[in-house]
Amino acid sequence: MTSRGDWLFQWKLPSRGRDVALNHAVEFMRLTLNYEGPLHAASAGNTRADEKHNIRKVFHAQLAELWATAPHLNSLVSRFLNPDQHPYSASHPVYTSTIGQFSFLPLVTERLAAICELDILFLRRQPIGKLVFNQGGDIDNRIKVLFDALRMPTQEKEIPPTAAPDETERPFFYSLLEDDGLITSFRVESERLLGPVEPDSAANVKLVVRATIKVHKLTYWNMGLGETI
Repeated sequence: MTSRGDWLFQWKLPSRGRDVALNHAVEFMRLTLNYEGPLHAASAGNTRADEKHNIRKVFHAQLAELWATAPHLNSLVSRFLNPDQHPYSASHPVYTSTIGQFSFLPLVTERLAAICELDILFLRRQPIGKLVFNQGGDIDNRIKVLFDALRMPTQEKEIPPTAAPDETERPFFYSLLEDDGLITSFRVESERLLGPVEPDSAANVKLVVRATIKVHKLTYWNMGLGETI
């Protein structure tokens, strides 16, 4: 006979087709991404598609390691690669998106009821501070380029026309975000980048991006995100 305590425990756990609403978003995972190299501001005449993709490739390599070593994420990859062995793969809210020759697999998606908070250490050649320019209060446009590099592209024109996935970017090209609209808050700390002068040094930066992933709804599919890596 099932005790009342067992019944309550079973009732609160989500099963396929039933979600559990949360009073507030709950932290499930933290990860840190790093980038060192040029970071220019975009403009109407130059969207920096090449640069965004190069930064995206740096983050992909780090995220690929995460997906390979986190048990739950690794099992998801197996579901995608072997759908016949996993009958529920077709209904899984994690998905791949094919843009050009690339198959993107984002970690933070709307279907997983996931959101992301960012804490960014921005080391650059300028003096500390001065992240907000002009009277309109726009943040340094380079931060916007970073956000574009953290999300998967949505149009083929966002990928350089000559770009093609290499062996390390197949079968999936990993990105942190499905859409930068899933960033619910961010904090940027500016420090001066010190070191030897390099070509185009004014645009060179070092970024440490700490991502906190939360879920605002508990589902059968996102429970594993909270597993210990």
